[in-house]
Formats: sequence, structure tokens, C-alpha cells
Amino acid sequence: MQNYLQPLCHRSFLALNLNHNLKMGRIRSKIPTQPGIHRRTGMTRKSISRYFGSMSNGLNGRATLKLEQRIRRIEIIDETPETKAFKDGEKQKEQKYKEAVETEQVPDIEEPLGDTRSPLDRWRNRGGNTKLSVSDLLCNMWCEQQYHYSLLRGFKRQTAEMQAGTKIHREMEEEIHTVVPVTVKTKHDKWGLRIWNMIQGLESLRTTGLTRELEVWGWIDGVFINGVIDEVNFKKFERERDAKEDEEIGMVGDKGEAKEVSLPGNVTEAIITGAAPTEEKVDGPPATPKKKRGRPRKTPEPTSPGLATPKQQTSILDFITPSPKKTRSKGQPVYVLDLKTRASAKIPAPGSSQSLSVHIQLMLYRQLLNDMIKATPKSMVKKLCKHHDIPPGEPFSDDLIAGLAGNGNETEPGSDELSLLLENNSIEKLYAMFQKKLKQTVSTVAPELTVVYRWQKDGQFMDSVDYTADDETLQLHVDNVISWWKGERETVGVPLNEAWKCKNCEFADNCQWIQKAVKEQMVRMRERRRAAM
Repeated sequence: MQNYLQPLCHRSFLALNLNHNLKMGRIRSKIPTQPGIHRRTGMTRKSISRYFGSMSNGLNGRATLKLEQRIRRIEIIDETPETKAFKDGEKQKEQKYKEAVETEQVPDIEEPLGDTRSPLDRWRNRGGNTKLSVSDLLCNMWCEQQYHYSLLRGFKRQTAEMQAGTKIHREMEEEIHTVVPVTVKTKHDKWGLRIWNMIQGLESLRTTGLTRELEVWGWIDGVFINGVIDEVNFKKFERERDAKEDEEIGMVGDKGEAKEVSLPGNVTEAIITGAAPTEEKVDGPPATPKKKRGRPRKTPEPTSPGLATPKQQTSILDFITPSPKKTRSKGQPVYVLDLKTRASAKIPAPGSSQSLSVHIQLMLYRQLLNDMIKATPKSMVKKLCKHHDIPPGEPFSDDLIAGLAGNGNETEPGSDELSLLLENNSIEKLYAMFQKKLKQTVSTVAPELTVVYRWQKDGQFMDSVDYTADDETLQLHVDNVISWWKGERETVGVPLNEAWKCKNCEFADNCQWIQKAVKEQMVRMRERRRAAM
């Protein structure tokens, strides 16, 4: 009987490493297990990187090899009443806008009279609670006024660039996860699955050295923020640049970016993730350890034949409910990475809006994950459930349990994973389990941050850029943008020296900000002329 969420299948690892085991069998039998080696499979992080794909070869390298079984990630089909109402409203507004465009009667997008609510309450309030995404905190990096108009319009426009990036994003995710859909109809069940996905993400990080699409959340300046980290890795990404590649890959500033995107204010929606660990550098064969004096220790005989074979693996229960010795283990530092797709052979230049945007984004991910590591499970669950109005101790619905148990007929009643879920059948218990394993797996998030760029056409690796976290810079940005979301200041557009951004903006003809800026500039010019006369 197959386990529903078995980390990696026995047959896959045995097949992928057959040649490697034959070559290294003699050496491995003489030396102790090295750090980073999965003792029961014989796979090192280097071999995992080889088969899952490194940052440089990506989707076109050996990463395309499909494993027979991977850690499963739940694709949540959200059919909660508040989400359905929100999506229906967006579709109606989009359809109405398209009909107006076809008849050349596009309505002016203006601020409704008498509405004094803050942007947070107007556009990010569902079911009585407010929340923002990490992308929402990047809205003013290009043009805040343009983003404001897109919110007033009432729907998101999906561009060809976004669709191409989404495809690459999905393929990168499926390299290490098997995605299975599960439908939820209540907020309680939805949050249960979100926490379950986070637990599975930690299992992937622990067994392979990396995980993708790890969700994080927390409170920043009193506002609930959630985001999905593209990749979390135990190894820092390092890549030797080639002089030839430096000539082929150029840089483009904001003016170049304006020609590539139809709606620059929503450029953060096209952020596509995915990366993999680099291969470890090996200077030579491992040194044979010195023999110790004295009588050699007896190697205990295995209690069962399964323990002596490389097919045997640690089940998810060993990860969730470890022995007392494992419980005392400390986590390791991790690195967060982000990947963006590019339609041209140029990457954003340092100091451009897109370069600053990804720097802020990575720092936000780092802060949220670090805050989750430091928080206590009781305080986090209490605050989370109170904010979203969900019962912390209420069991999950029978529909959710049946959906997980019957999905693909992989998880049958009595299996380890189903039993584990039934034992932790509430938000409170499930999050406590996640928090415990998070602290055992991750100690802190390193300040070294990386973004990787790939071609939109085929996902090929282009280049990478490194950043360093700066808490002061992040706090200044967050204070500024959240003050706008809370309605504490007015919307600010681009200055006149960046008015070239308006050339490709669909709201330029009726933009009140640029009209106001032009009038003010004309008044200043007239005053100067009068003073000169």
C-alpha cells in the first residue's frame, strides 16, 4: 500500500542512483556517512541537484526527469462563499469593461464620491477581515497612481507575459512536488490545508535540501500579510559568470521596461518562481579517516532486512513525531530565492524600479519567515484565528478528510498520513506541529538574497543578482506603502522627470495626477517669468 505523502519513493531513488552506487560502493563502505548524505538512499545534495536541476540548467537539464513519486502539495480549489462572491464580481466588471472597449465607450475611472474608506477596507476586505499580499506592498514601486486606477477598475488583467511565466512556474514546481487538487468550502478547511502544505514543504526541505512555494504569513505594522516564497534552500546560490554570457545578457532600466509591459504597475503579478540548489564543489575524493586505536566497535545487526537496503526511507511520521534525540536537534540557516521570467535578453539594471521591487520582496519574505520561527504557536494561532474568524479547536470537515483520503486512491483509511491528520484534526494542533518542525528544520533566514532570471520562452537560465537584507530600508518602504493602504496619505504618482512612464499607461489620458503635476509646473514657470520681468 502506497503512502499518500511519502517524501520520495524507494524505486525512484534506487533507479536514479544505481550507477552512482556501483561506482561509490567501495568508498562508501570504508568511510562514515558525510554530512548532507541521506543515509538510507545514498543520495547527496550534489546528486539531488543533478537530477532536480541546478539553477543554471533548470527546466532543460536533467531536471526534466520525472520521479515516480514526490512529496505531494495540495492545490486548494477555493469555493468558500466570500471567495466565490469576489471572483464573480471581478468577472462581471471585466466583462463590462470589455464590452465598453468594443463599443469604444470606455468609462472614465474616477474616485466615487462620498466613499471615505481606506484602500485596505475597500479592496482587501473579504468576509469581514482585511489582509494584504507581499505583492500589494510593492504597488508603489513603479507608479502608485496607476496601481490605484487598476484597483478602481475592479479586476486584474492577465497579460501574455503572465501566462508564459505561470507555465514555467508550474513546471518548476512539479519537478519536486506532485500537485493534487482538493476542494474546500469553508475558511476553516482552507486554512487547514494551507498549514498542511507548509508541513509538506518543510519535509521537502529536510529530505532534499530545498523546497518551493513555501507560504509564509504574519503581521507587519498591524496588517496581516501573506506571501509564497519561490524557493527556500539550505545552500547559498553561487554561480561563476562567463565573460561571453556577460556580453549576451545586458541590462535595461525603467525606460526599457516601459516598452515591454503593458501595465507596469502590475508587473509584480508576473513574478514567477523556482530555483534549485547548486552542485557542491568537490576538489577530490573524500579522504579516508584515520584508524582509531583499540578494539573496533561492533556494528549492530539490523533488526529487519528493510533497514539494510537503500530502499528503506524515513516515513513522514519519523519527521512529524521524531525520537527524543531528534527533537533536540537544531535547525539550519536557509536562503530565500526568487525567480523572474524575461521576454528579452536584458535584466533590470541596478536602481531601476524592478530591481528595487525584487529586493524589497525578498526582504519581506525573509522577515515573515523569521517572525514565524520566533513566534510561539499559541500566540500565532490565537491571533490568526481571531483575525480570520475561524475556530482554533474545531475538527476539520468530513468532506476535507474524505477529499484527502480518496484523492487518487493513494491514501486509504488506516494509512500513516491520514492517521496523522486525524490525530491533529484542528487548526490549533496542526499549526503547533508545523511550528515545532519549523524550528527543528530552520534556525534563521540568511541576509544574503538572490533573484534568478529565466527566459519566458523556454525557461532557460539567464542570470542571477544578489542582494543583502537591509532592515532600515525595508522598514522605511513598509511604513510608506502601508500608510497609503490605511488611508493616512493621498495617492502619489510619478514625478515629472519620470513622466515617460505614462506613454504606455492605459490610464494616461484621464490621469488626474499627471494633469495636476503639469498644471503646477505651468504655474511655477509663469511665476518665474513674472519675477524675471
